[in-house]
Amino acid sequence: IFICIKFLQAYRGAIEVFYRVLLWFCISVRKIVNLDNHIAHACAGLKADTRVLINRARVECQSHRLTVEDPCTVEYITRYIASLQQKYTQSGGVQPFGLFTLIVGFDPYTGSPYLYQTDPSGTFSAWKANATGRNINLIREFLEKNFKETSGQETVKWTIRALLEVLSFSALCMRLSFSLLMLSMTWYFG
Repeated sequence: IFICIKFLQAYRGAIEVFYRVLLWFCISVRKIVNLDNHIAHACAGLKADTRVLINRARVECQSHRLTVEDPCTVEYITRYIASLQQKYTQSGGVQPFGLFTLIVGFDPYTGSPYLYQTDPSGTFSAWKANATGRNINLIREFLEKNFKETSGQETVKWTIRALLEVLSFSALCMRLSFSLLMLSMTWYFG
């Protein structure tokens, strides 16, 4: 489950991961990755598809930076990922990408935060708070009923309350990590 919530001029993400196999390396289960200095990507779905999509998006970010000499916007890379996902639904002999993505970041020109979601069909939409993964309907209902822009401390409490809607407390204590994308364009993991 990945929940992303806007607060003031930052985005806070909470991710909950269950390890089904004890000998799983942490590197292989990264769910939040940087696409560029100011853009992060979180996903739920098939891991092999995730790696392919992330690599293509990173190459596009680098290519855009080399060609235009400016970093790409969050909307630009979201449109690229959505068009790539949509292209794989129309081509014969290829399997569509089996994953939902949340793309979050700051506009490099204005500093405004953005959150987008893409789905396997290639459609994308902008959000203030969203979730993806297991039991997202319950979390989305909670977000719709209780959403308000808050400070950093309140957002952490609010995110944990949203996770508690679908998880037991013992499951929540198993593995929970937070990340924070600030306007300084740095991801903080805690």
